Amino acid sequence: MSETVDSSSESSSPLASLGDVSNSPSREDILRGFEDGFRAAGLVSFCRRPHVRPTVFIFFAAAFVLAIELVLALPSDSWTLAPRLAIGALAATLAWWAARVLQRVEYTVSRPATRLLAEGTFLLVPPAVLLLFADLSTVFSVALVNLGLLFFYVVEESMGLRFVLRWAVVFAWRRLRGTWRTTLRAVPVLTVVLFAMFAAGETWQIANNISLANFASLGLLLLLGTILAANTGLQTSHSLLRKERVNITALASVATGTVAVATALAFAGFLLLVGSLVVDEGLLLEWVGEVPSAKLDLVVSLTLSLVHVKIALLMGALAGFVFSAALGGNESYRELSNEALQAEVSSALKNRESYLYILEHGASLKNS
Repeated sequence: MSETVDSSSESSSPLASLGDVSNSPSREDILRGFEDGFRAAGLVSFCRRPHVRPTVFIFFAAAFVLAIELVLALPSDSWTLAPRLAIGALAATLAWWAARVLQRVEYTVSRPATRLLAEGTFLLVPPAVLLLFADLSTVFSVALVNLGLLFFYVVEESMGLRFVLRWAVVFAWRRLRGTWRTTLRAVPVLTVVLFAMFAAGETWQIANNISLANFASLGLLLLLGTILAANTGLQTSHSLLRKERVNITALASVATGTVAVATALAFAGFLLLVGSLVVDEGLLLEWVGEVPSAKLDLVVSLTLSLVHVKIALLMGALAGFVFSAALGGNESYRELSNEALQAEVSSALKNRESYLYILEHGASLKNS
């Protein structure tokens, strides 16, 4: 994907399209409107002010996580499913009640204090509750998991990853919908190739023997290769900040990755169904030397095992890589994506110029 973004050709009057800012009822509303537009376009780096979720959101998220952890981490020899669900529901209710209380008092204390309270509670309360029921190794594991979740939450909030992902999903869907005829041409050939690999016992043996870490690494490598191939030659204006250029590149990258992941999941689901229909207990035993984990006899006989899931995901990952690479090599799809991205970024650059001008001079203009 090749892209050139240059803000040097923008209007010399940043406020030309905004009217008289000095008579604006609220400078804050104007700035917030620009920032909401940047985030909706996935260009979070254009905002000069942070976008912080209400502290109560952490408590709501913590309630959900705590309920899941209690259901999964309670000792299996002494807790049946019903008590697990009951104590998980109780924990979620208590956490929800705490969040509602905090929502009422949040504006009476400083924001950093409430953030520290919420994040500290998320780290300490779940392990403390599990300490009453589970062993120390489980408590320690839960504490590490919660620390990782909190770290990801802080990074996501500071970088606005949810806005980039939401924009990329919509962008990818529109591009696929606009070139669906071209897109469908790649499906038959890809399906034939996948079925040829899918029907080979050696492929099932590879999927059966591959470890979870190696499987995840292979998927990440395929996704990275797809993104790098699709964004070769991407250029941005030197007048932008480094983080803004990275943000624009990330939009195209995440959109490409979204296509790859969606394709992988679609093919994986299809192949999982096909595998459960055609690879029965006898074939599974012959190919990998294992018997299936589950077998369901309805109108048709379905066979399912961990190997079925692994082979479907492996073939799906390959399908996502090949499909995305084929789209990237298609001239009409690439031109449509470039034009659409160029239009959105150019519009955002115009708004960025006005936004920065108001942020720097708006107060003085209003007071003059």
